[in-house]
Formats: sequence, structure tokens, C-alpha cells
Amino acid sequence: MLKRLNLILLIIGVLVIGAEFFLPKTLTNIVTQGLSSAVSSRELSAKLTKSPAVLMLAGRFSSIVMDAKDAKIDKILIHDIHVSMKDIELDMSKLFLEKKIALKKAGDIKLTAVINQGDLANYLNTSVKGVNNASVTITPEKTVVGSQWTIGGLAKIDVRLEGKIISEKEKIKFIPDQFLINSSSVNTSSLFGGTLMSEIVVLDSSKLPFGVAVRDVIMQNGKVIINADNKNF
Repeated sequence: MLKRLNLILLIIGVLVIGAEFFLPKTLTNIVTQGLSSAVSSRELSAKLTKSPAVLMLAGRFSSIVMDAKDAKIDKILIHDIHVSMKDIELDMSKLFLEKKIALKKAGDIKLTAVINQGDLANYLNTSVKGVNNASVTITPEKTVVGSQWTIGGLAKIDVRLEGKIISEKEKIKFIPDQFLINSSSVNTSSLFGGTLMSEIVVLDSSKLPFGVAVRDVIMQNGKVIINADNKNF
């Protein structure tokens, strides 16, 4: 009887020790697929932690850290995105059956997204009607957009806009405060009824993953950084 009990304990011990080594790797591969789908990125890495590891099978994680490149959120390419999640519980049925990340419980989630000026220029060219050959320069002081605009499908004009990228009402926006046409300054409030260039929506931030909300937007040389989290204020 004692030998049988010792054998059972030994088997349990081996299984627990094996789980510590193999479960994190196996589940990391599955979670990575779900995260890739959530941010539409093919270049993504993830790290999961939980002790004992067997609790991961119940969807409980002490932390999930994700780094991705060239993620597609809304209509714009995100050059880099970093997500740190703590005290997380995932819906494991959705993870295993649908390869989707569904949060049942979440402690602390922080997200940082970087949009570089080249990707912003590509977005303007493909998503803003009438814009051609856009160039974008981002500095801490201002964002400058240069482009050719087609008016009525016929006339082309050289346009230069200077302004800031901000977060407002669940939108990341480029708000011009100076507008030049063929090097001449124009009052934006009077141009085409003030609707054409009063703002350009860069990203619908309600489409950011994992239920985060934007806290600040920081312009730096060559890029804009979006910081978001799941804290309620």
C-alpha cells in the first residue's frame, strides 16, 4: 500500500514538473496565434508566466507580455506595439477552439503603439480622398504634412499643413493649425466650409485591442507614440 502511494506521488510529481517545462511553451504558441489575430500582425512574440504552470490550463496567467511589428489596427499600420498584461484570466474555450483572445478578467493592461511618419504618409495616400504623394515629418513641436491635392478631379495644388496629433473622443486625430496652398497661408475655417481640413482621423482608438483607452499621445522625431491602459478614471 505504501509503495503504491509512493508511486502515485512520484507520478504526480513528474507530471507537475513536466507541466512547468512544457505547458508554458505549448500555451505560448497558442496564445501567440490569438494575439496575432487580435492585432493583425505576423511578426509577434509573447511570454506567459504563472506558477504553478498547470493553472494556465484554467486560463489564469500572472502576466502576458506581447511585442509585435507591423500590426494593422483600424486602417493604419502600427510599426511597433507592446502590450503588458497582469493578473489575467482568458476564456480558454475561445482560445483553443477559435484561436481568439477573450478576457474573462483583467488586472492591469498597458499598451504602447508607435506609428512612424512613413506609415502615416502611406495611410494618408490610401485613405484620405484627394491626397497624392503625401510626405509627413513628425517632431516634438509639430507634425508637417506636404501633399498634392486634386480638386474636382482636375486641378492639382501643393498643400502644406502644420499641426499636432492628439487624442479626442476616442479618435487619434491630426489637427492642422496652419494651412498653406502653393506656399500661401489660408484660413482653414473658411476653406470649403471648414470641413476639408479641420481634422484628419488617423485611428479609431476604440478599435485598440484588450479594452484599453488612450491616455496620451506623444510626438517624437519621426514617430508618434500612443499610450493606453485599462484603468478607469
